[in-house]
Amino acid sequence: MTGQLSNRSLSIFLTLLMLIACSGPVLAQLSDRALEEAARQTGLSKEELLRRYAESGNVDEGGELQPPGRQALPEDLLLIELPVDGEDNDKSLAEEDGAVLPPDEEIEPAEIPKGYFGADFFRLEPELFNPSTFGPVPPDYLIGVGDQIAVDVWGEIEFRIERYVDRDGSIILPRGGKVMCYNRTLADVEQAVRERLAVSYSGISLDATAGSTFLDVSLGNLRAIRVFVVGDATQPGAYELSSLSTIFTALYAAGGPAADGSMRNIRLVRDDKIVATLDIYDYLLHGHRAGDSILRDGDTVLVPGRGKTVSLDGAVRRPLLFELKDGEKLSDLITFAGGFESDAAMGFIHLERTLPPHERVAGQPDRVQVDIDMSNGDLELFDGDRIIVDRISDRLENWVEVVGNVKREGRYEYLPGMTARDLILAAGGLWGDTLEELAIVFRTSDAHEYSTLDFHLGRVMSGSEEPPALRIMDQLHVFSRWTVEERYSISINGSVREPGEFEYRDGMTLRDLILLAGGVLDAADAMMVEVSRLNVETLSSRNGSSPPKQTVDVIRVELGHNWLAPAENFPLMPRDEVAIRSLPWWENQRRVTLQGELTYPGQYSLTRPDEKLSEIIVRAGGLKPTADLNGARITRSLDDVGNIALDLNEALAKPGSKSDITLAQGDVITIPAISKTVKVIGVVGFPTSVIHEPGRGLGYYVDRAGGYAEGADKWKTRVVYPNGLSRPNNRFGGDPEVLPGSTIVVPLRMEEKGDGKLETLKEISAILASLATLWLVIDRTQ
Repeated sequence: MTGQLSNRSLSIFLTLLMLIACSGPVLAQLSDRALEEAARQTGLSKEELLRRYAESGNVDEGGELQPPGRQALPEDLLLIELPVDGEDNDKSLAEEDGAVLPPDEEIEPAEIPKGYFGADFFRLEPELFNPSTFGPVPPDYLIGVGDQIAVDVWGEIEFRIERYVDRDGSIILPRGGKVMCYNRTLADVEQAVRERLAVSYSGISLDATAGSTFLDVSLGNLRAIRVFVVGDATQPGAYELSSLSTIFTALYAAGGPAADGSMRNIRLVRDDKIVATLDIYDYLLHGHRAGDSILRDGDTVLVPGRGKTVSLDGAVRRPLLFELKDGEKLSDLITFAGGFESDAAMGFIHLERTLPPHERVAGQPDRVQVDIDMSNGDLELFDGDRIIVDRISDRLENWVEVVGNVKREGRYEYLPGMTARDLILAAGGLWGDTLEELAIVFRTSDAHEYSTLDFHLGRVMSGSEEPPALRIMDQLHVFSRWTVEERYSISINGSVREPGEFEYRDGMTLRDLILLAGGVLDAADAMMVEVSRLNVETLSSRNGSSPPKQTVDVIRVELGHNWLAPAENFPLMPRDEVAIRSLPWWENQRRVTLQGELTYPGQYSLTRPDEKLSEIIVRAGGLKPTADLNGARITRSLDDVGNIALDLNEALAKPGSKSDITLAQGDVITIPAISKTVKVIGVVGFPTSVIHEPGRGLGYYVDRAGGYAEGADKWKTRVVYPNGLSRPNNRFGGDPEVLPGSTIVVPLRMEEKGDGKLETLKEISAILASLATLWLVIDRTQ
């Protein structure tokens, strides 16, 4: 438990160092108090803590922290010569120093041209090939400096020891001394620990299966290693990785091969020797990772330039660009592409090739096309070759088709000896409204010449006539009788619930049509039903010199109130139009609303079409003493009339006069209470309401509202009375009368357009002067 706490405390302390690294030198920023606290929790000295963090490569020579991830390449790695299989493949791997990247920054893969096989592989999640931090390590894992060794002992005694492999490659055990661990497997280290502790603890035996005290050695935290990725990688540089990382891990950290990098020959270089080669195609196509070796500290992953590249287009499952190794042939290329698609033309494939420089001849084309037998899978391919696999024709010929008035129209397989009757039966037969007199076969000959064949469909289907034989790609058209016959309609309007047009059917009667229209309304006049019928005989006349006198016959039918009862009814003909008239005076109740100062306000139904205002007020019990007759008005919704100003005094004093208007459906009659104020609004000093003073004129109320303000148009001031009427301010005849409840409106003076008054007076003077001169000339001539 104590070991676990120390390990966790050490991890927290190292994390703190990483965070402080972003802002300056760590040695200057870490206080003695922080070091002492970390030393107390981990059991290590302050010097040991700083030394171990420096060994992880995160403190530079100046004492500043370097975050993990990609770092600058060392100077001694700027040039590496790697001979491969005796070939002259020496290549300068000079790389520019890479910038230090923040630990959380993701490296964007290079924009590999679209169409390369495997181009999107390194655009997956970066954690795809990160090694697991849990679970056992491989048997061949070699322990290095920085790995954590955990020793568990149980039996007669119990304890746990956790130690990091020191710089000299060893750990120190209590009562056991120094044990060398560097470059040894875990099994070797366990045996060495057992031998040391067996000396101090009698219960521990050199035989793991014997003894009374048992021992187990395992790994805790794993060390970080530095690996170099060079060559045509997206982001070449030095990377801090887990000690369990593989070549794929390093490639993913570097963003994968660049646009010109190879995917077939990734090399792991260790001690100036190529120790492993990775072919990404093996993993993508077969899932094999045989060359994906575990990396060691100081390893170099080299991404060489892209090798021979061939394009494959057409009817294959993966039409892309592929990189080929030496010795790979056309058959290998087809395998990489996933094989042929089902519609591939398996005869010849087309090869477009750019001739090598030594084969090019002046005046001759540098690119050639060659057709190759598909069976020649051993064909050697050159860099830049383009292979095209044709598709078979889309044309389908062994069919016949039926369209039109059959139950399942469409294409059907042509069978030798097939007839039109066979095809119709295969399509489910005919619908009942099929035109039996004629069916047509549209035929296309082998030379693509068009022809038609018609026959009597009814006799063919009944068996009285031999059915015509069909040929490949024949198209049989079966028609409905309504394609050549008109579907007639009849209409009904007037006092029915659902007027409109309806489809005519043989034997249809007037009663049937009324039922389709939802029946007659209560307002219908059963004695006034008219049927308008075309006079077909007159309209069929060919006499163009004498127009017919009457083309429509109007038939009056007495429907009767019990129109459903008669056993026999009036028969209808195609195109008939039926009109059911309404009773002359039939109408539903018309309602008006009375509101305000009446004895019984509310809704009232008019007793007759010409009921007057005075009559409805009498029915409402008359007016209350508080009613303002001058403010009475009607709001009429009919035809959007709106407000109607009333002279209720005259209407009540002289019933039937012009002021006693006839009421209409929806009228709202409003009689307000007597108001004691006059409202003044508009361009005045202080718009307000003023107590009404009998006999006072317009100016009195304007003065009480602060008088005319600047810009007020005094001579366009109006008095609006409670009933909606208004009167203007009379410049010469005195002010209009102001009644209680009135509103005085003072408008804003509008700017005059055109010339001013002075210019107008000048024009008038000029006209008068011209007239005077003209009059003088006329007078003298007389």
